[in-house]
Amino acid sequence: VELQRQGVGREVWRLAEEWVRSRWPEATTARLAVVDTTAAAAEPFWQRVGFAATGEQRPYRYDKLASSVRLYEKPL
Repeated sequence: VELQRQGVGREVWRLAEEWVRSRWPEATTARLAVVDTTAAAAEPFWQRVGFAATGEQRPYRYDKLASSVRLYEKPL
């Protein structure tokens, strides 16, 4: 929480994206899933770095948590 809004996440994502592009030039799309229970915090970040919702939704279960995930994609 103390590092939020300081550009750390954006820079980490930028470096990860650069790393993927340099090692797998055949990769054309980044894809991720946002769990509904964390969507209020996570979706705005991923949208700011260029991801868009695909409209796909799937069930998600972890331990006692039952939720769903929404899929996002970004062209590389």
